[in-house]
Amino acid sequence: MTRRWYESTTARMLLLLSLALLPLGYFAVSQTERLERELGASYSAALRGFTKEAAAEQRIVIGRALSVANAVGALAETLPEDPATCSQRLADALEGAPQFTAIALLPQSGLITCSSEGGGIDVSDAPASRQAAQDTGTIITISRNGPVSGVPVLLVSRPYTIEGAHAGRVVVSIPIEFIAGVATGPGPHGLVDLLILDTEGRLLASRNAVSVDEYPSDTTRDSLLTDGDLLMAQNRAGSAERLYSTARIAESPLILLGIWETTAGQGALLSSFEMPRLIPWMTWIVTLIVAFWSIHLLVLRHVSKLRSDMRKFEVERILPNNRIIGDIPSEFEDLRRNFASMADSSLREEARLENLLREQNILIKEVHHRVKNNLQLIISMINLQQRATESEDVRAELGQLQNRVMGLASLHGNIYGSDSDGQIDATRLVSDALTSALGDVDPDLLVETRTDFAPVQLYADQAVPLAMLASELFSEALYKLAGKPVDDRTLIVAFSAIDGRCTLTIDHPESPRVMTPARAKVSSFLIRAFALELGATHDTATQDGRCVHKVAFALGDALKQGHDF
Repeated sequence: MTRRWYESTTARMLLLLSLALLPLGYFAVSQTERLERELGASYSAALRGFTKEAAAEQRIVIGRALSVANAVGALAETLPEDPATCSQRLADALEGAPQFTAIALLPQSGLITCSSEGGGIDVSDAPASRQAAQDTGTIITISRNGPVSGVPVLLVSRPYTIEGAHAGRVVVSIPIEFIAGVATGPGPHGLVDLLILDTEGRLLASRNAVSVDEYPSDTTRDSLLTDGDLLMAQNRAGSAERLYSTARIAESPLILLGIWETTAGQGALLSSFEMPRLIPWMTWIVTLIVAFWSIHLLVLRHVSKLRSDMRKFEVERILPNNRIIGDIPSEFEDLRRNFASMADSSLREEARLENLLREQNILIKEVHHRVKNNLQLIISMINLQQRATESEDVRAELGQLQNRVMGLASLHGNIYGSDSDGQIDATRLVSDALTSALGDVDPDLLVETRTDFAPVQLYADQAVPLAMLASELFSEALYKLAGKPVDDRTLIVAFSAIDGRCTLTIDHPESPRVMTPARAKVSSFLIRAFALELGATHDTATQDGRCVHKVAFALGDALKQGHDF
């Protein structure tokens, strides 16, 4: 029988080892995922720090703007009331700070009369300006169209007081372009570009002025502005993967969007997140291989060798060799020695039984040969006696006896001369008995025979009495047919087996001819004896001028002998 691959010891051992190592793998995966989350959080913070570091100059500029606003606010009471003089003072102060485009005093009225660019600027119509003038805190806002320079600027303002009362705000204007910086080439830590966006994601300036193809897609940009984290995604052109990070500049509404190369140190760090995910699986595989190899060295290879020896012994009757494979465990060594001893004992026992069987076959053949010779001797002696007698009745009886002995000799040859497995073709025995009976009658006696034989196999315990019973019934039927006219000598014989029961039917016409009392007595006795030995019922019925003999018996097994095992 062919076994499936998953039914082997190797496959089942691998499955059990996999299940045994599953908790270790689960623990390793969970720890790796936790480490990955911690590394991801640490890296996000580090990259945001890199982004802020790249914008260090911008933070310094805004801090200087706040310092300038505080200084001007502190001196607001000492500034001349004349707008031109006041404006000149602010213009002089601006000469030492080229990164600022303008400094102005924004009173609560919204009418700027003192600024580094001159007075006469009215922003009272702008609700945001009026609200800012009334506010007493620090305000940093974006003006996409600066009231003085006409370019996008960042307005940094601080409140100022006159005689202890809130009078307005000192506003310092910083160009967005200056905040972004105009330097070209890669920035620190693999920076490709640094974009300045407003809170709505609109581009205000670019540090390195790279192609818009390097910018993030709208979806990536919106996700960054919403989550405030970092992402690895394709650039807008889809030509390369970039790292995108965001950071807010101080307390301003400006957002720095850093574009980083993935081959930089931080990109390599992010890509290295894949390696920890492989470690649990690699650990599981290596542990599984080591455990399986250990079991193979200690158990499986010895079991395989023992199985191979058993198979060779089963098929080729080859004894296992005494070669020891490596360091075999003591249990397998004992098992191997026990099998070798058992195999050797089995071969010796088989040889003894074969010799015994050969001797028994020789004896059986000799017995059969002697039985055959004795039967032939009996036949010859009966033949001599038959020739020596002068009585026709005695000669007829001796001829009948001789026919019975000859039938027994023929039956003996058919049964014990065959090479069957113990079962005998009973149909052939019945057919041979009919042929032998027809051959024993007068050649001038013409008999029409009709046969209907089905194949039936019987053991010798039933085949012998059946053949003898059939021979006796055929002899009786042919004897009676001799007294019928030629046109009424029909012998019908049927033999079959249905549902475990055999039936032999012999049908012939009724005849006025009767056997002598002695012959009839012997024939009746033999028929009853053979039927009893066969375990059959023998019924004779007469109907419509024909005589029907019916023999029925059950199919049986071979009789068990005391030495059978």
